[in-house]
Order: sequence, then C-alpha cells, then structure tokens
Amino acid sequence: VREGYGRLIDRLGVAASPVTGTDCAVRRIDRSGAPLRIETTRGALLARTVILTTPTSLLASEAIRIDPPVPALLEAASGVPLGLASKVHMTVRGAGDFQPDTQLWTRTDTAQTAGYHLRPFGRPMIEAYFGADLAWGLEAQGPAALFDFAVSELVAALGSDMRRRLDAVAVSGWGVDPWSQGAYSHALPGHAADRAKLRMAVEDRIFLAGEATAPVYYGTAHGAWMEGERAAENAREHGDGGGVGAEMRMQMRDPERAQALREVAGLGEIGEVARDAAGRAAPARERDPQRGQARPRSAQDLGERRRGDPRAAFGEDELGAAAFRDV
Repeated sequence: VREGYGRLIDRLGVAASPVTGTDCAVRRIDRSGAPLRIETTRGALLARTVILTTPTSLLASEAIRIDPPVPALLEAASGVPLGLASKVHMTVRGAGDFQPDTQLWTRTDTAQTAGYHLRPFGRPMIEAYFGADLAWGLEAQGPAALFDFAVSELVAALGSDMRRRLDAVAVSGWGVDPWSQGAYSHALPGHAADRAKLRMAVEDRIFLAGEATAPVYYGTAHGAWMEGERAAENAREHGDGGGVGAEMRMQMRDPERAQALREVAGLGEIGEVARDAAGRAAPARERDPQRGQARPRSAQDLGERRRGDPRAAFGEDELGAAAFRDV
C-alpha cells in the first residue's frame, strides 16, 4: 500500500469513528449473566455480544480477563503465539545509486542479520527488516539500537559514507508495545488446528477475530479484515437472540442484579419494558427475504421514536436491552 497501512486503516474506519471509543482499555469481560458486562478503565459497559480482536499474546496472558475463564480459549491462544518482525525506515541521500525496489542481504553466515529493501516504491528510502531473536533483543534496547544495527550492516556492505547518508524516519516497536507484545501469529508444532478453535464463539456472544483466526491468510492485514467481517456477521446474527429474552433469563438467575442494571440504564420493571418494547417493535419490523430474519425497515420508518435513543447508534433494534450504556 503506497500510502501506508496506517493511513488505509484510518480511512476504512472513518464511518465507525463517531461510535469508536479510544483511551479506554478493556480489563475484564463478565459473562456470568446477561447482558455481558465489560469493565474498562473508563467505567463499565453492557453488551449482548462482544467481538475481541486482541492479539493472542494478550488473550493467553489474560490481559483481558474473561470471567468465568474459558480454558479452551486460553489453550488455543497459547498454541498460536506472536512472533516478531521489526522495521526501521530510513531516508537515504543519493538514492539514485540504488535501483528501485531491490533487496539486499549483507550476511549469509548468521541469522543475526537484517534484510534491506532499497528504495521501496522508488522513494529515497531504505527499509530494514529484523526478525526472531534479533528483533526481540534489539527492541528491548530501544529504537536507537535497531537503527544503529542497520547502519553498521549497511556501512560494512556499502562503504563508510553510508553512515552520513542515512537518517531514521520511523522505527516499529510491536514487541514492546503492551497492546500487541509481538507482530503476527505463528502456530506452534502440532497446534495449527488452534486457529479454528479460536474462531469458535463463546456462548454465541463472545466472538474472536484477527489475523490469528484466519484459516488461510493469517499474518496479513487482509486476513484480519476478512475475519473481522466474519465475526461481525456472526455477532449480528446471534445478537438477535439477546435483548429482553436474555434479560428475563438473568431476572430468574439473579433478580437483584438484573433490576439494578435496569435502574442504572434508566429502564423500568422488566415485565413492563418487555411488553412495551414488543408492542412498539412489532409494526416496525419486517422479514428480510435474503436472510429470513427480522430487521428494522429504516431509520425513517422508525421516525421520531428512535431519535435520541443511544441504542440506535450501536445498531440495536427495538427489543435491545441496555447494551453499551455506561454504568
């Protein structure tokens, strides 16, 4: 991607930006009742379904804890850990000395060496690529260590004047980033089937996605994108099973907690809400001939009743419970 993956992802996420929260780390997902309770650094949320796209390293270490725990999920995440690929992007003066989009390997006698992409997209740059133990060790020392290593190898291969011709522009740090702890996944010997296990939903309401769950395109951005679409579709389909029905089941198991959650959400007794929601929803829904599922006709059909309803911003239908409300 000529403009960079970061810019591509930003562009793809524009449509979701109004309902996307940042600086809000999730610490725990409580699945002991319905709806799910998501505890974050900025408070708690309630949701009928959750999609987890966190790296397997965070799942395996329970940086985001699911209670009660799911041993099979933890085991599968441990079987597909993250490796590391670190990069240093450098500008190079006198770039015309190099052919565009060429590769350079300076050593063949050791694995403790980097690969170099000369003039990517014809730009006056050199990209250094580090992997495995070398990448882990250099990242632990900081960005300067990665740049210094690259410069020393290029000087040894291309001459001492390379030292003054190179300047660091960007250095990755996926291994030391607490929200990734690695670059992309690899299956340990005998654990290739763990990718399929990670795709299995927990109670049909916690769904996992990301490059690690991709059956074919693992380790790639497009694999992660496709898995995100798959998980979103599954969550949407199973989400119709939540709402008031899920709340009624919770009312039977833990009536005090159920009522407390409804009061926080500003809703009344469950029986009254169920009758009212069902009565309002019935004329506003129709059968989708493509999927055989009920769906709202349109925001215009629903009219003024949906304006000001925070559930509408998250795609909740008229039977939705207190999902995505701060508590």
